[in-house]
Amino acid sequence: MSGESRAAELWYKSGVQWVALVALSLFLGVLHLRVDMAKWSVDCIRSGQMLYLGQFGVALVHTVVSIGLLLLLAMRSRVVAYVVLPIVLFLWAVPTYLHVTMGPCMYSELITGGLETTWHELSGFLTLPVAGALLVFGLFCTGLVLVLRRYFVRLAQLPGRWVWSVALAYIGVTVAAVPLLAELAPRALLPLLFPPVYGSGPEKDWQQENQVANMLNETCPAYACRVLMPYYRQAAFVYYVADYYRVKDVRKSESLASRLVCGGDVVVVLVIGESYRSDHASWNGYARETLPQLSNLRGNIINFPWFKSFATSTVSSIYGMLSDATCVSREAQHTSFLSVMRKHGFNHLLLLCRTTRWDRNPQIATVLDRKLTNLAVCADTAELESGLETAIARGGRQFVLVEDGTGHAPYDHEPQFGKFGNEGMDKYDNCLLQTDDVLYRLIDRLKGRKAVLVYSSDHGQSFGEQGCYMHGGALGVLKQRHVFSFVWYSDAYATAHPDKIAAMRDNAYKLLSHDDIYLSILSLAGIECELPTPDCGDFTKLLNRPPVADFSLGKE
Repeated sequence: MSGESRAAELWYKSGVQWVALVALSLFLGVLHLRVDMAKWSVDCIRSGQMLYLGQFGVALVHTVVSIGLLLLLAMRSRVVAYVVLPIVLFLWAVPTYLHVTMGPCMYSELITGGLETTWHELSGFLTLPVAGALLVFGLFCTGLVLVLRRYFVRLAQLPGRWVWSVALAYIGVTVAAVPLLAELAPRALLPLLFPPVYGSGPEKDWQQENQVANMLNETCPAYACRVLMPYYRQAAFVYYVADYYRVKDVRKSESLASRLVCGGDVVVVLVIGESYRSDHASWNGYARETLPQLSNLRGNIINFPWFKSFATSTVSSIYGMLSDATCVSREAQHTSFLSVMRKHGFNHLLLLCRTTRWDRNPQIATVLDRKLTNLAVCADTAELESGLETAIARGGRQFVLVEDGTGHAPYDHEPQFGKFGNEGMDKYDNCLLQTDDVLYRLIDRLKGRKAVLVYSSDHGQSFGEQGCYMHGGALGVLKQRHVFSFVWYSDAYATAHPDKIAAMRDNAYKLLSHDDIYLSILSLAGIECELPTPDCGDFTKLLNRPPVADFSLGKE
């Protein structure tokens, strides 16, 4: 018998195929748990944190068994082999690749951000190495399926009913056990839920407490199941996509008790920025001058250096800004403040520039009560100015909602703003110069009116802090929640409302957030509204909050 025949005979023995299955499951398990877990394990050994290392070992064993059962099912079922397994493998590999090369993990906000991204923005990241990696992943998935179906003959002969029963029972016990552990000892799950927390002392304790709060605040009710269930990326993807398009019932805000306390013509503008983190604003201590033009208007500007976003992706944050959803109670109870303004004679206009049609999102459309019909999509700043001028020219009470996408990765900007360079953070800062120009030109159109403009970015941006990049991360990523925000008011507005100006100046160094947009916009428009949402504040009135010296997520 030739060597090749003996090798083939050896391979087709059941014991050898079982060993090969365990080895393959171990490889895929390590891929699922990511490379950084190995580094973290070394850190646990050095620091004597053997309990955490034991938890990682338990998770690895569980993952290997679960993946092995999935591979056995693929040998027995064509549907599992040609449909389920390739999807599972691909959604293991791609997040792992993203995590290793760019930093982000698969959280709800990252998936939401992906659903909001245009092809132009996505293509900026589709480099040759990325395309090559995706091709390799695809070939690996295809090849693995063919090998399992063709060469694992002995294991494929196991009774299908036995394999299905064991697999479903095993996963079922896991799904039932993990939420119980999350309730009884949530800190025990930290090593498996989040990137490792290195160091020691108060800073490490604070980061771990923040991670526990972040875990408990996660909107997905089955969040804890992601810890020990190796298919959580696939389950999370399906859940978050479904949740993104799920329409939540809300009450009509017109039914809220409200009254117009200040008559006359007024123009209120809310500008939603893109990815503008607070510590890259020169007013907040940044070394680069990113606000050269707006700095000439500082006498009429109130800067809010400690401002917190609702979420870390655009549509999620806009949902929080326009509704009475708060950072704590994350589902809206009423439609947006636009309905209240409409009840009191305000005309509305939505101007979208360099961004997607987020108003078509089912949740946003519901919050807007599907009545926002005055909309213009602007190709550049000149068209944005023209749209604002058109609204002003109508006279009467006007509310203009602007969303300018300048600052979104891959950080495209007009050539005249390329002051800082053409790489990474330099391009990002160039976008902030363009944002400064956009805001200055909008304010220039409002100077001669009784007008007020509120600016707040939708979320921030990460450049490696806490191991994260870009945005769409977990709610506990500070750089993605600390956003640039300010209010500009015209001289005519200040003359008519000195009490509001004084209150905003008094609140300037307090911790504010997107929670405070709802009532503040109504108040700036001269409307008093009784909103039964305790976490929604009004920064045009004195807030009973202490001044802060450093950004935090507050009671989150």
